[in-house]
Amino acid sequence: MTPEAVVVDLAEADIGSRLVARLIDAAAQLGGILLLLGGIAALAAAIPGVPKWAAISAVIFGVFAGLVGYSVAMESLWRGKTLGKAALGLRVVTVEGGPISFRHAVIRGALGLVEIYATLGSVAVVSAMVSNRHQRLGDLVAGTVVRRERSGAAMPEAITFGLPAELETYAATIDASGLSATDYATVRNFLLRVATLDPQARIDLASRLAAPLASRLAHTIPAGIWPETFLLCLATTWQRRHRGDVGPPGSENVQPGPAPAPASAPARTPGDGTGFAPLG
Repeated sequence: MTPEAVVVDLAEADIGSRLVARLIDAAAQLGGILLLLGGIAALAAAIPGVPKWAAISAVIFGVFAGLVGYSVAMESLWRGKTLGKAALGLRVVTVEGGPISFRHAVIRGALGLVEIYATLGSVAVVSAMVSNRHQRLGDLVAGTVVRRERSGAAMPEAITFGLPAELETYAATIDASGLSATDYATVRNFLLRVATLDPQARIDLASRLAAPLASRLAHTIPAGIWPETFLLCLATTWQRRHRGDVGPPGSENVQPGPAPAPASAPARTPGDGTGFAPLG
């Protein structure tokens, strides 16, 4: 289970499979670079008087496009795959299990210049060996991991928390920068199982979670905002801060249902606008 409640039945790719995929990609890149350089040479021969600097610049651009542009373009457009990864049944995903974005691909490609090409892959191999999830340096910085797919398995879709429109203004006042991934995972687990909890237990647990987190974040929960509502706003804010694949307000696809209030809970004032039952 990932931090966004994605059930991922995929194992991290080992170093051996990634190396074979890299060799396939290297062959494709070399072929593409040779074709591009051949085209540049033919164009330079056909146009007399081409400045030397222009020819050199074109060659540098061609090599750069082959080394970096190949992986960035392929992984961005093919949802984390390249020719080598597709051949080995591998795919790059975020550490949460969702599809990578252009930003992730650029970071991986740029750092690949150093850890793969400049050091002949030694930095990438060492990083993958010491990482628990076989992540090279580019993966660690980008927040990605290479996974082995099951044959015919669909790409997992990240589940995100949503907010009623009237809570967007309040959510904007929460600074989630001090929330760790472990804290977020705890809040996420609570929000995903609230509907299965006894009403009083739900109230008590929400209060016990919200109070220390609000204190740590130097946030005062306003009157009329219940602990569970604060936790939902906090989780949504954290997701939007850390994930480029989380859409704008209103696009989220999961919203925990309203809680049934126990007899001991104070009655909610009609029209309070939170969309949630009181949570202690």
